[in-house]
Amino acid sequence: MISDKLYELAFKFRKTKLWDILRRGSFFAVKLSDGRMGYIRLIRDGGSNGPQRNIYALELYIGEEGLDSLRTMIKAERLQLEPLEYQESPLLQSCLQCVMVGKVALSEEEQEEAKAFAHSHGIRISGKNAYPLFMKLQPYYYPWRLREEKDQEALCEALAAAIEISRLLEEKTPKDLGLMEVQSNTKEVVLLEWQEDRYVLGKMELLPEKERKWPTPEICNDISIAKLKKVRRSGIWECGFIRITTPVEDEKGEIPVFPIILFAANSDTGYLLPVSPITHYEENPDELMNIFMEALLKEHICPGEIRVKDSRAYAFFQPFCERLKIAIKEEAYLPALEEAEAAFYSDFGLEDCAETDKDFNTGNGIEDAENLDWDMEEAIQSLEELLDMFMELNEKVPFEFPKDVLKQLMALLANGNLPKGLEDKITRLMDIVGIEEIKVGSTKSENNGRPKLESVSSKMAKEAEGKSYVISVSLRTGCYRHIQISCNDFLSDLHLAIIKAFGFDNDHAHAFFMDNEVWSDWDCYFAKEAADDFKTTNRYRLSQTGLREGMKFKYLFDFGDEWRFQCKVLRIIEKITEEPIVIKVKGEAPEQYPDWGDDWDDE
Repeated sequence: MISDKLYELAFKFRKTKLWDILRRGSFFAVKLSDGRMGYIRLIRDGGSNGPQRNIYALELYIGEEGLDSLRTMIKAERLQLEPLEYQESPLLQSCLQCVMVGKVALSEEEQEEAKAFAHSHGIRISGKNAYPLFMKLQPYYYPWRLREEKDQEALCEALAAAIEISRLLEEKTPKDLGLMEVQSNTKEVVLLEWQEDRYVLGKMELLPEKERKWPTPEICNDISIAKLKKVRRSGIWECGFIRITTPVEDEKGEIPVFPIILFAANSDTGYLLPVSPITHYEENPDELMNIFMEALLKEHICPGEIRVKDSRAYAFFQPFCERLKIAIKEEAYLPALEEAEAAFYSDFGLEDCAETDKDFNTGNGIEDAENLDWDMEEAIQSLEELLDMFMELNEKVPFEFPKDVLKQLMALLANGNLPKGLEDKITRLMDIVGIEEIKVGSTKSENNGRPKLESVSSKMAKEAEGKSYVISVSLRTGCYRHIQISCNDFLSDLHLAIIKAFGFDNDHAHAFFMDNEVWSDWDCYFAKEAADDFKTTNRYRLSQTGLREGMKFKYLFDFGDEWRFQCKVLRIIEKITEEPIVIKVKGEAPEQYPDWGDDWDDE
């Protein structure tokens, strides 16, 4: 049963409409009465905890674990996670929620409880999203109704703090209070702390972000290890995990959990080792390792080599391989494993599970399947709000828009069937990122199958004044040059610097592919004589291409012989470089025109 205090604060919180003021990329802290630190953010249009969309919520993340979870959610929403973490990010959330919903999202008992409180306190429940729903989200557990008294008390304090923030915002802006979008380099946030009879506003330093550590078994079953040492080693086994997004209950009445399955497939035969799924792998990886070793012994198998596709699988198998002196490798493409996973999805009617993992609306719990069938008008409204958020964020802190998002938006624009308001917003976004508007209704052939690109705003070039890039240019393993060049030199200047550094003659056309894919037409710059309708290297400065520290891109010279150079921005320095200079040389460059008998690998 929900306490009267929690209901009272929830209805007061709804009146503040704080979610319309604070962006989901910002959060603030509150020191709870039990000494724990809580981190609060507001969600608008969350749409996950019931059979409807347009849901508004307050989220409370508690302690160091909660802060890590909040950072993961924000990164997922900004598409800043590695593939594995992004895939599972909806299942990693650890927080308490007060979600404002319509009554259809509540059980009959919850509806009656809320109505009884409102009636006894003279509150009229009306309008959309008028009912509070209290949820608890735990990593790899299904979102569940709030149960424990301690969680209710913590959520009460979070709601009270949010109401206080709303009061302060009546006289000040979020910027005045320091409630801005949190970035990767943000070191402190606003802190509310209850002292005597009121909240005191201050600041708190954020704990440094920790590197994700995957569960590692201890391999304590010496008997199974000893038995496996007697088995002849054979075959390469491709191993990985699948997180099933259909929750199961260990026991009736317990919170459903998302199980995990370990796959081990023989790379030659495709044979799949029978390993039972488990529900609490993160808490007890030893259990899964024992199941795996029992399966090996039952089949009388000991792998000759294990190959894994991600860091989680590597962390799991590495101690096992060490004990048995088995080679272990991490590889992106494991065909036998992928085929086994696809067959599993098909056999169990879960063909869409892999995509479901990617398509979860991150940061807001798990949607019921029926929620996905929302009408076109609502979809358009959500897309417009997303575009507004993108553009407003970019005005404050310019960032690189995700390429996949831009591609999909350009495809929508090219179809020519969008409402005028949405069409205008997409066109405005294209202008912001430097992409010329695609003619509405134009065909692929009319646009040559690619966007026409214009010069990026001169603002970026101005900001780069007095700075230089240090770029590593590699032709093959052990053969590279480090080139220091002004941020505002042209791409053609970098081209000449590379050719000179490797001792080549400037007698062929060249191109740069900023998405690091040779012959990709997504973000490319060509020599003037080979440009066709592409951007030319003599008109665009390095600062206009969006280069940033750590970014990789390809340089191609001579479209016949195709000399491919791998480039990487090592660092950006506060230094004027009048002419490009080579600051480090490694390895002897190959001959540009070797004799026909020479054999040279240009990897």
